[in-house]
Amino acid sequence: MENPQNTFPCDCGAGQVVLKTALRSKTNVGRLYYSCPNSKGKDFGCGFFRWVDESQEAQLMIARRHEDSAAIQQVSDQLDGLLVEDEG
Repeated sequence: MENPQNTFPCDCGAGQVVLKTALRSKTNVGRLYYSCPNSKGKDFGCGFFRWVDESQEAQLMIARRHEDSAAIQQVSDQLDGLLVEDEG
């Protein structure tokens, strides 16, 4: 199976780590990092954290944009389908 975000199992066994973007950092805003899949808000799950290597960051950002574009296209296609059904 393809893994465009280069994720890997979290040390705690909760599943694949999650690729996130730093938003609250004064010096690293926009930088990508991996965290525990149970990390949400102020709950850091098991506390796993690792910065993405800067050499991989551009590749991962492109993969993320591609995934976002594909998701937007899928929603657009679904809306088009609903409009066609409504007109019929």
